[in-house]
Amino acid sequence: MRIFNPVNTRILTGLLGVALLGGVHAQDDLLDPEKAFRLQVHQKDAQTVVARFDVAKDYYLYKDRMRFSVKDAPGVTIQSIKYPAGIVKQDPNFGKVEVFKSTVEVELLLKRSANSNKMTLLTDYQGCEEKRGVCYMPMQKSAALTLR
Repeated sequence: MRIFNPVNTRILTGLLGVALLGGVHAQDDLLDPEKAFRLQVHQKDAQTVVARFDVAKDYYLYKDRMRFSVKDAPGVTIQSIKYPAGIVKQDPNFGKVEVFKSTVEVELLLKRSANSNKMTLLTDYQGCEEKRGVCYMPMQKSAALTLR
């Protein structure tokens, strides 16, 4: 019985190459995380900052992977965070989770001293592309704000 066959090997190598190239092409179709999960931060009023995510079609963000903190802001702390309701999803990696599949605005209620007028908001988050099940590594963005 002969196991090695050069003709079969060439066919298998060709099929493997096509599969790999197809995989590379599929990966190329994924959006950059900055485009898949556009983040904008603005001040709503004297005590509230809003983090707005514009989530691309066929992508989603995990609610429980969002974290917010302040940096370089003496006298400023986050007192509470108000999330809108998300969509409950059975995730193959994390089980039952809440996700956001479209624009989401998270309100951060600040506690600040009278003379605090600057802060940097650090936002950590993670999301996935739904059709292929590709998840991005956790990301962190910073936004400098002059408070009014």
